Amino acid sequence: MGIFNTYSKSQTGLPDVYTYDKVDLKLRNQVYHIWNDFFNQQCFDHLVESARKDIYKTICKEIGQKTLFSGGFFSREEDFVEQVDKYFEDLQDNNANRILDAIQITFFYMELLEKLTKDNNPYLTISYPVEQAIKDLNYRFRENGVGYEYSSGKIIRIDNKLLHQETIKPTLLLLIEKKYKNANEAFLKAHDHYKHKRNQECLNECLKSFESTIKIICNENKWAYNQSDTAKPLINIFITNKFLPSYNESSLNALKQLLEGSIPTVRNKNSAHGAGNTTIEVPDYLANYMLYLTGATIRLLVDTQNDSKK
Repeated sequence: MGIFNTYSKSQTGLPDVYTYDKVDLKLRNQVYHIWNDFFNQQCFDHLVESARKDIYKTICKEIGQKTLFSGGFFSREEDFVEQVDKYFEDLQDNNANRILDAIQITFFYMELLEKLTKDNNPYLTISYPVEQAIKDLNYRFRENGVGYEYSSGKIIRIDNKLLHQETIKPTLLLLIEKKYKNANEAFLKAHDHYKHKRNQECLNECLKSFESTIKIICNENKWAYNQSDTAKPLINIFITNKFLPSYNESSLNALKQLLEGSIPTVRNKNSAHGAGNTTIEVPDYLANYMLYLTGATIRLLVDTQNDSKK
């Protein structure tokens, strides 16, 4: 269990460039060992069988098959563990979406299994907790130069390692709080759309997440707004109530222009209100920019709200 820092790794370090369209057999085998080590812990008892059967059934449903293939032949349905393992192994390197789907489904049920086990016995010590398994998974992604990460129950795409560590991960951690549920769901949907190159939908979810965050903070501070309010009037509520620190008037106005002009305007011009007879293509770089800008802005707002409560 865990990651061993071999000699070769200490000599080469982690890759600086990520790939997104291939997940080779080496990485899949490493992932297999992570979830196998997790499931083979005796503390889970009979719940393991149910969890692994749910993984098998979910994959079958999502790929639209009655059963999974194993080496070109059907396995017996009751061999659900072997079927998932063989299915995962036999996928082609370039079938990244299917591979990532299988990983996401499996780790979702790993989290659920640990939660149910802890609910039944809150004093139980789990030697290889799912939190560590997720850390190991994300390390294996980075080690193999594959630009994805498992976070908040989803596989999300990483384009810039530094920006991701400084902007996206802290934002997701802030939005874990129950009150930010709607904002968190929209932000995760934006990532999912971006991963699958649905860039217009990505921009829409970015704006939803941004607007939801403002409304939640308004509720916290008992500031009146209309449910139909869009970004601009919501931002004006923040400005009117001096929510953001006004070190000087010019900096506050500059921030106001950033909030009003970046997220809402980019989305409105490129995604909303219908495209008519013209097909609007939102380039990857614009969707990528929007994700990081939205994450950084939401983080600023939530951090400011948390600080004001102190």
